[in-house]
Amino acid sequence: MPLTLTNDDWWIAGSRLFVGLFKKFVIADLLAFLSLSNILVEQVKSTGWMWIFLYAYAFRIYFDFSGYTDIAIGMGRLMGIRLPENFNAPYLKSNLLNSGIPGT
Repeated sequence: MPLTLTNDDWWIAGSRLFVGLFKKFVIADLLAFLSLSNILVEQVKSTGWMWIFLYAYAFRIYFDFSGYTDIAIGMGRLMGIRLPENFNAPYLKSNLLNSGIPGT
């Protein structure tokens, strides 16, 4: 059953939506220009630049998924549904099978 929204819920939902949109449409999309692609791989001659492109790709995936997660949590909060936090530093986990998500 949806909860009634308080002023705090509106603030949290709005900030999560804004942060999620910023992560997805600014950070992740800018990293998409720098990350690995077929064209860049064919032109890169330096190992250092290849590592930069590889890390840009990893951060692009991170910010893409993190942004969508923030958007979903913010939208859920606007509808009165409190979704669990399911994106808690996945790259810092020693074991991806035990990622802190309930039921895993």
